[in-house]
Amino acid sequence: MNSLGARTPHRVLLAALAALVVALAVTVGPVTGRAAAATGTPTPTPTPTSSSSPAPTSSATAPAVSADPATVTADVLPTVQIDGVVWAQTTVGNTVYVTGRFTSARPAGAAAGTGETPRRNILAYDLVSGNLLTTFNASLNAEGLGITSSPDGSRIYVVGNFTQANGDNRYRIAALDARTGALVPGFNPQVDYRARAVVATGGTVYVGGQFSVANKTARSRLAAFSAATGALLPWAPAADNEVFGLVVPDSGSVVAAGRFTTLNGADHYGMGALDPVTGASRPWAATDVVRNGGADAAIYSLATDGTNVYGTGYQYKSSGEGNFEGSFAADGTTGRIRWVAGCTGDTYSVEPIGGVVYTVGHAHDCSPIGGWPQTEPWSYQRAVATTVEARGKNSKGTFAGKPSPGLLTWWPTLDVGTVTGQVQAAWSVTGNDRYVSLGGEFPKVNNVPQQGIVRMALRAHAPNLEGPRYQADFVPDLTSPAAGTVRVGWRTTWDPDNADLRYRIVRDGQTETPVGTVTARSTWWNRPTAEFLDTGLAPGSTHTYRIYADDADGNSTNSTLGTVTVGADPDPVPTTLAADSFSRTVSGGWGGASPGGSWSLAGGSSNFRVASGAGQMTSAWNRLTSATLGSVRGTGADVAVTTWADRPPANGGVVATAYGRRVDGDDDYRTSVRLKDGQAVSLTLTRKVAGKQTDLTSRTLPGLVASPGAKVRVRTQVTGTNPTVLKAKAWAAGTPEPADWQVSATDATPALQVPGSPALSAYLSSGAETTTVRTSWDDLVVTDGGQG
Repeated sequence: MNSLGARTPHRVLLAALAALVVALAVTVGPVTGRAAAATGTPTPTPTPTSSSSPAPTSSATAPAVSADPATVTADVLPTVQIDGVVWAQTTVGNTVYVTGRFTSARPAGAAAGTGETPRRNILAYDLVSGNLLTTFNASLNAEGLGITSSPDGSRIYVVGNFTQANGDNRYRIAALDARTGALVPGFNPQVDYRARAVVATGGTVYVGGQFSVANKTARSRLAAFSAATGALLPWAPAADNEVFGLVVPDSGSVVAAGRFTTLNGADHYGMGALDPVTGASRPWAATDVVRNGGADAAIYSLATDGTNVYGTGYQYKSSGEGNFEGSFAADGTTGRIRWVAGCTGDTYSVEPIGGVVYTVGHAHDCSPIGGWPQTEPWSYQRAVATTVEARGKNSKGTFAGKPSPGLLTWWPTLDVGTVTGQVQAAWSVTGNDRYVSLGGEFPKVNNVPQQGIVRMALRAHAPNLEGPRYQADFVPDLTSPAAGTVRVGWRTTWDPDNADLRYRIVRDGQTETPVGTVTARSTWWNRPTAEFLDTGLAPGSTHTYRIYADDADGNSTNSTLGTVTVGADPDPVPTTLAADSFSRTVSGGWGGASPGGSWSLAGGSSNFRVASGAGQMTSAWNRLTSATLGSVRGTGADVAVTTWADRPPANGGVVATAYGRRVDGDDDYRTSVRLKDGQAVSLTLTRKVAGKQTDLTSRTLPGLVASPGAKVRVRTQVTGTNPTVLKAKAWAAGTPEPADWQVSATDATPALQVPGSPALSAYLSSGAETTTVRTSWDDLVVTDGGQG
């Protein structure tokens, strides 16, 4: 069960950010939505597939559902709505109890002000139907902040800022009959200030918040009451600041979380475990890793599945009072961290259900665990699902090297609300083995009006209508690289609850007999390019192509239509534009490549030399050194080069970059490898325009580990315009080149659809533990990729 409420102090975001929440908006395009998938022969990998004749018909046209634990779908199910904000929820069977700050409820689909039923700050609804339960009718005279049930489900305990429940005095704590909402007779404890967290065991109700008195007796933000009588119990641990969350895992400990820094007078930064009878502190190792406390940071919510305790947090990075904004899982007995999701962006609620951990907040950078990178403008994901078990390690950031969960494919789009003024969407998540309920202040979900509450279901209980998204750049890239052959390329699209999509390549409108299929994995932030080779065509003939993207649920969208004339010429032969073996000695520069001309340097000539058969650059903290072959220009470049660093730092690392198209020394397409001592190399395709860098796609290469002097071969290819197709790969120098490109993307930024030059650069991160690094380069070969 979860308890959470309005955070104090409120984290006020710049109003301008509200306009930037655009990354996940649902786009409607032509011929999109649910449709019967046409026939085709599936291919097992996203690599290019070829066909010289129509594929045989088959009923199995959609890719198989992933073997990952099943999340609920992204479908918006009709759910009761509210006119304010939901702070907390709890589920008993098929009933969700909701508390927050609101005055009325209305049916799904009803506009604000129509079909309203009075409900003051608390209600219950049915998870199966989504309807308000009119038999449960309770009211609070101020907001509720935390809610839970008794172990047998007969009672609902709610805490908050209220002083009356159902018109009777109840000072910030109330017990309600779970069927009717009537006050439970004989239970009337009280605290003198805000209560925020509540959890109940068989005979005890534990409460946390910002209070200092309970039942007219001193208590420091934590108290326990008899479930039978409401009498204050001797349990009296002391926290030095507000308590936000309480859970009791199977170990029996009461785990508390909040913005306190001490518990029972000892260091417990943001959370700790307590004896359920004496209140004495028990060991809780999680605070050795995750530390949030003080005025500007907290462990914001807790949940448990009995075995593990899960938590979320927020912090102001500039405050220095915390190190954590994502989610974590810890052993319920010892507190030993099992994993940390090192995403940045405050996270407000967590719930483990059926092998999946659901969280809500405003994550904006989950690249440490293989998710989306920081974008410009910022892109927010308001609801996230991960695995219960650890599946990898954080690749960077505060928790680099520590176990991380796996990201799952569940990307609903929640609009931000205006009720709290905090530019947020969901504040709470709960559910059962079939449904998940999100609560908050959002006005829409997936562009469907649905205010404050929404439920989603597993596939067996959902309509499964959320399909592949239409994208304006889902366009066939058609070329004829050889006689009788057409290469069909495209940038993949994405789906909010299916990672693997099947692409049917349809020639000349024959939708029932596609010429082939390609299956590829994509997400909203990583949409790689895919391609298909259609052969056996008549030279000189003209054909149209359209690509259909299908998901496992039978939903489909399609690309625009493209036309191509089949060529009759032999395969183009790549022309060598530049080559440099650096078999010379130069001080204060690099001399010239042959062919290729003179190297133009930036970053101080004293930082360049050619020695020991390599071109060398010396880079200082946060400084870029670069070398460009300005006399080589074109729109097609295939650049291959070997690079290494004398002492790559473990923190931040050194970034070695090969440019396929550098325009006037400022705008460019580039491929970078980040070398961090003892860690896997990351490979990134990037666009830079007007001083702003945007990562198009990135991948960590687990089998390629950086170390002093370890040579890495990098190959990048930049071809075509409107759009430009970018590809890259990296491998250990001296070993066979990988057959497939490891990262790919397309881009049509106008400033970059012009000829450019190849270049090389090195950058030492400002976070590195060394002040300088020497990066070396060798065996450079630049061709035009056969483009002419």
